[in-house]
Amino acid sequence: MRHRKKKNKIRCSASHRKALTANMIISLILHSKLVTTEGKARIVASEAESFLSRACSESDSRKRKLYLHQFLNNDAAEKKVVTDLVKKYANKKSGFVRVLKIGARKGDGARTCQIELI
Repeated sequence: MRHRKKKNKIRCSASHRKALTANMIISLILHSKLVTTEGKARIVASEAESFLSRACSESDSRKRKLYLHQFLNNDAAEKKVVTDLVKKYANKKSGFVRVLKIGARKGDGARTCQIELI
């Protein structure tokens, strides 16, 4: 049965969707905000939320570095998570990401959102 197995899909293959979300999370970490379409924003916000909650809750620094390297694979983003974000979100369990609806994009009318780290 398929109960409770629904995932947000953005009409691309699974490998492309995984790479897209990883790259958008890296951009979100490095720049603290990101503008994208509404469908991608939902996916990236939920993935970033679970990623940051796990990265901040990990107490062992070796396990945290291994997890960050496996997920991000970007030295600058890993460094920013370890130095800035873990200290900033030390007391939080959730609520790291905010999604704001901006409006329609000028060229094709797609609904856009801004994702930002709180």
